[in-house]
Amino acid sequence: MDYKAIAILKALGKEELREFGKFVNSPYFVGNSSAAWLYEELLKFHPEFSKEELTEEFLYCRVYPGMNFKKETVRKLFHALNSALEKFIAQKNFESKKFDFYDNLFDGYVRLNLHSLGEKCLDECNALLQQSNALNSDYFLNGFKHSTNKASLFISSRPHSNGSAVNEMATALSERAHNLACFFVKELSRSLDNLLSIDRNFDLRTERKRLDGLFDAVNMRELISYLKKECRNSTDAAMCEVYSSMYIAFIEFDNESHYKAYRKSIEKNANLLSHNEARFHVLRLVRYCLLKSAGENRNAKFERELFEVYKLFIEKEYYRTSATDYITVDAFRSIVKHCLRLKEYKWTLEFINSFKQKLPPERRKNIFHFASALYFFHTGKHEQSLKHTHLVKYDHFLFRLDLRAIKLMNLYELHAFECAYSCVDSYRHFLKNDKTLSETQINRHRNFIGIVNRLIGYALKKDDGLLISIKPDMKRDVANRQWIEEKLGELRR
Repeated sequence: MDYKAIAILKALGKEELREFGKFVNSPYFVGNSSAAWLYEELLKFHPEFSKEELTEEFLYCRVYPGMNFKKETVRKLFHALNSALEKFIAQKNFESKKFDFYDNLFDGYVRLNLHSLGEKCLDECNALLQQSNALNSDYFLNGFKHSTNKASLFISSRPHSNGSAVNEMATALSERAHNLACFFVKELSRSLDNLLSIDRNFDLRTERKRLDGLFDAVNMRELISYLKKECRNSTDAAMCEVYSSMYIAFIEFDNESHYKAYRKSIEKNANLLSHNEARFHVLRLVRYCLLKSAGENRNAKFERELFEVYKLFIEKEYYRTSATDYITVDAFRSIVKHCLRLKEYKWTLEFINSFKQKLPPERRKNIFHFASALYFFHTGKHEQSLKHTHLVKYDHFLFRLDLRAIKLMNLYELHAFECAYSCVDSYRHFLKNDKTLSETQINRHRNFIGIVNRLIGYALKKDDGLLISIKPDMKRDVANRQWIEEKLGELRR
């Protein structure tokens, strides 16, 4: 049975299921009592919901004993249960956000003209903001909401002839503008940066143009400089220093001293950054190092620096987010690939074996085979590497590129040149027909295929002209450059 309610029930823990049992039996939240009966029957099949007897007919019989089966009734039952589950999840999420609770309660009291009770909600919100002194995604947004509510209350309930009240209202409006400006700087910077990281693999020119236009319309450097002068507390100062350092590091990319200043600002303000905020900036350090290490002018210093940043990423568990404790496929892949390029074989093998358990369970086996294929390729065990490539499912868009490249390089190393030619052909067809890859990615891999094709030709014919023709192509951006350079070096010896 392919019902959304079953997928949700699979994801809930024992305590959440117990709480939902109470929720689904509440007539205030759930008007259809049959949804509770369906839940009780489904709960008997938790957590897999895969036994043969679990059918629509079985459930209908249990909920409506003695009545003729009606598929439409079962569909409506599941719809009611799914609706109850969604309300439950939303309610749990709402209850976990205390600021949002008092913010909404404030709106309710003001609507009922209970302004004195609304003031108490403001006090609660203010206390929560004081406790939340670490910079996080909600810090300035909640500050904006709070100052908006304060100004609203002063406007609607205080006499405007009272000088003290007018000053308080003006202060609230000023704080509102300050929080909004800080939120704007922080989130616009993050949006552009996230888009840039995706833009490495996909063609996002339209989206880039929109954000670039925003940056052109606003003098970000002047705005950040102004906010630095107007800092109200250490958290504001941390935001301004870290985001200013990040912005300058990427805008003046050739000046590597800005990178050092950016990393230093992160370390200096670490105690004022939430886990997710620190994670974001460590990933920006990763991206800076990747950009410095890319292309023909690879920077060995930043390749080594990237290894150190990856170790920090692992040690501080910056792979964890508010949504999951698992490390992403992209992060795992990038760490393995980079550390193998640096020939950190022992560290990489330990990472693969210890952190495979940190991968999402449904992806764990696949990523392990992928990482193993990479590890055995780099350590010269090409037959073992090929065996692992055959066990990997192409369930991630980058695997489609990575695996074709690994297979081709393994076949070349094993002198299986006929198979390698076949691999080149399928590789080319893939690049021609795939519509999701960016032009940059396509060109990098086309250059790679062309060079490997000539390396194979040279191995079979010993035609020096083929090697000479490779030299101009090495000036372009090419995938797996390090391996090609090693092969060319071997042939020249």
